[in-house]
Amino acid sequence: MPGSDLLIGDVFSNAANAVPDRTAAALGDRGGLSVALYSPKQYQWKDAGAASHPTRDLPPRRFTLPAGASLTLPPWSLTVARGSGPAD
Repeated sequence: MPGSDLLIGDVFSNAANAVPDRTAAALGDRGGLSVALYSPKQYQWKDAGAASHPTRDLPPRRFTLPAGASLTLPPWSLTVARGSGPAD
């Protein structure tokens, strides 16, 4: 695609943990996964009726996950990982 930084062979995956009181685990089976994680540490909503508003509104946490490393998905989180596809 013109103007896109998406490379042929890139693989994207997402995971969500909608359980409010438990973490979940995921395993990185490819090396060099670029991860963006968005959780209550980045965003929090104050429910106050008509005066409701975010009390925390930060960007996602970004990091690289080494091959074979596990990833803990915090409660109420959304995670997107980008890596290379399988070698042909």
